[in-house]
Amino acid sequence: MRLGTDGNMSKKNKRDRGRRVDIDHLQIARRELGKRNAKLALKHARLQHQQTPNGDSRDVLERGLLARAEQLHEHGNHDAAKGLIDELSELGITVAEVSTSLDRLRVLMGMPAAQGGTSVGSPAEPPEELVALLADRAVLYPQKRSPAYAELNAQADIVRAALCDVERGEETAAVDRLAGIPRKSLFAEWRLFVRGLVAHYADDAQRVDANWSRLDPQRAAYRIANQLQVFSGRRKAAECPGDMATGQRRLQYAVSDSPLVERLERIRDCFQSGRIHQACRELGTLRQRFGQSRKRMLERLSDLMWKRLVAQGDERGLRQLTGAVPGPPLDPHWHRARALLWYQTESTDLNQIEDLWTAYVRDLQQCETLSADERKIAVSLVLARLAELFAETASDEASREEPDFVVWDDDDEYEGTQEERVEVLRKQAEKHLRSALREYPQLLNAHRDLVNLYQDDDQPEKAVEAARRLLEHFPDHFDTLLWLANYFIEADQPADAEPYANRASGLRPRDPAVQTLLWHQRMGMLRQLTRKRKFDLAQTQLEEVFAAPPASVNPYTKDLLRATIQYKAKNNEAAETHLQAALGQVREPTAIWLMMHAYADRFGLPREVKNDFRDRFKAAIEKRFDSQTAGHIAGFLRDFLVRRVKYTGLATHQRLYVDRLQRTRKVDWQLQDLRDVCEFLQSHDSYHTQGLRLRLLSDGLRRFPSDPLFPYLYALNRMHAGPYRTDYGDVVENLERALELNKTAKLRLSDAALEDAKQSLAAAQMARDMFSSMMEHLSELMGSGFDMDDDDDDWDDEDEDWDDDDDEEDYEDDDDPSYGRFGSPQGKQADASRRQRFFPFF
Repeated sequence: MRLGTDGNMSKKNKRDRGRRVDIDHLQIARRELGKRNAKLALKHARLQHQQTPNGDSRDVLERGLLARAEQLHEHGNHDAAKGLIDELSELGITVAEVSTSLDRLRVLMGMPAAQGGTSVGSPAEPPEELVALLADRAVLYPQKRSPAYAELNAQADIVRAALCDVERGEETAAVDRLAGIPRKSLFAEWRLFVRGLVAHYADDAQRVDANWSRLDPQRAAYRIANQLQVFSGRRKAAECPGDMATGQRRLQYAVSDSPLVERLERIRDCFQSGRIHQACRELGTLRQRFGQSRKRMLERLSDLMWKRLVAQGDERGLRQLTGAVPGPPLDPHWHRARALLWYQTESTDLNQIEDLWTAYVRDLQQCETLSADERKIAVSLVLARLAELFAETASDEASREEPDFVVWDDDDEYEGTQEERVEVLRKQAEKHLRSALREYPQLLNAHRDLVNLYQDDDQPEKAVEAARRLLEHFPDHFDTLLWLANYFIEADQPADAEPYANRASGLRPRDPAVQTLLWHQRMGMLRQLTRKRKFDLAQTQLEEVFAAPPASVNPYTKDLLRATIQYKAKNNEAAETHLQAALGQVREPTAIWLMMHAYADRFGLPREVKNDFRDRFKAAIEKRFDSQTAGHIAGFLRDFLVRRVKYTGLATHQRLYVDRLQRTRKVDWQLQDLRDVCEFLQSHDSYHTQGLRLRLLSDGLRRFPSDPLFPYLYALNRMHAGPYRTDYGDVVENLERALELNKTAKLRLSDAALEDAKQSLAAAQMARDMFSSMMEHLSELMGSGFDMDDDDDDWDDEDEDWDDDDDEEDYEDDDDPSYGRFGSPQGKQADASRRQRFFPFF
């Protein structure tokens, strides 16, 4: 649109014509200087100083001129850089930092000191700290040289010529070229570097170390030598400072003119075109000619080739390679390569893979390249990997309804039941793990795998023994401490759990899992002391229990436990006093009667006391309860469900509580209470409560749209509806919303729930794409008779008259909070049943 042709645009231009837009050039200049954008920073600094010259604008202008001059010098534009330096000198320098940096830049550019605002005379003698830098820059960056340092440049040319000789393979000429450089010369460092480089290409580690170990760590030659040693495997990258990627690029440029390149390219072309036999012949020829001078490179080349063949599952190609070249030092008979190839094939013969790994173990035990300790570690790792294969095969065999996995060859076929086959596989896994730990007891993975193996085999005593052996070598292994403590708590042995719980608490005192663990361990001790009628010790233990209780514990729980101890001591009057104190902290008593009935069974209270609280709870649960009561009951019952701990009356408590929730509709939910109820129902996980879960979750979505728990649980429940009744688009939307809300939520998902949400999202996205593709395919097969939007007008069925308005009237319920913009479960079920009616084969 042309300006002025439209009435509104014309009026706007007339209205804004006299206005002035204020631009903060000073702020822009400072920001661009921080980004190292010197050109734009200088532009705005000049504008600011022209408009309002003051101290701030002058400071930024000086810094901008200096930064732009340094940038031009780095790019080789010396004339423009000199012009900016003269301008800065004429302006006058008021910033000490700029003055220091400007003097350094003058030296690097070979400019004389400023006199009267201009650079006149010959350049001053460079300071000692910059002389070495000038020499290194003259060798590495010819474009940055200054003509003022002609002598330095000439010597740098000699060094560069020697490096070119090395690149061409003329090692003797390179060494001779630098023989005239004296020891105290600035370029003596480069003479040592070239000598070490010649030894590096000859794979003479002793000569490399003799020359490169004498290099100055502050010089460029030292940094380049470090990079070469890292790339050759002589040193680790963590031991060397500097940018390894830059050094790698420089090495690639250097090797481009090497006489080896042509032969290497032929090997590459043969290998990529599948002519493995020809590539092996070329590699053999290369080994004959450069076997000594390029030994490390040839080993690396064969290493790359066999790894690529293994990754492709090319058994024939690997056989050709192993027949043409000797094996690497750590695998001289190619047993490891053939064992890794087994994983890429469809072979299920475990005898074959066991023989290969066992042969490789023998190779490692005789390997002279490794030290004695390294041999033990390598053997242990191989045995642990072999054990892992047997353990995984046993798990697959145990979970298969119709065993068809052949794990023995035809000559040694094992006849037996599925249980016997699984037992044999686990015995083999146990044997190899124990062998691995005998070789190297400090292998953590082997210890953990042995514990898991005993757990899978339902041998808890052996699992505990293996876990204790793990702690002998790794006393601060947190997960094992946590597992042992929980094991003894579930086994009702809180005294045995105490040392492990205390050690875990010492490692992570603020971890919520540790706080919950300590709570349950001390509660177990309290219960045992009370049942044994050691009431004084029980009172002391009670104080320890509530020294640092988890945040989920209700404040009145301490009074209930005091009352429980007094009932056990048959001091009913004191017990009633504590019970009344607890009742004063709640609005209605249903949760307290339920908890006291549970404590009466767990602590062994008299039968009449237990029956009294049972009757009180049954009477109270028939009445309508509020959000607080529902949340407290849910939190208490869920703790028993998660820990798989039972007491007499637990099933009745769950049934009556769920029935009450089913009949309760209008509740003014609080966030934490509704979270507790939904998590309890998710742990209860009964088919009969699925509708209740969806209703409460939809209510949570509507009431608390910023909480991530409700969309997460809602998506999981929608997925459980079945693959052909699930709206995967809705599932993906809710899971993505949960993950996004979790980033900023006050009450975030647990680590386990967060990981499950990510995995569920990936599965739901895959299912959504699969069903979408299926429906599109059906649409193509059926022509215009099917439309992806489920529009009922596409169907001509005389027996059925579907109407969207009727559907809404049938399923809409103003009193039902589950019907709304967050996903109407009933409406979605109607759509699913409608699709199932037309496509019953889904």
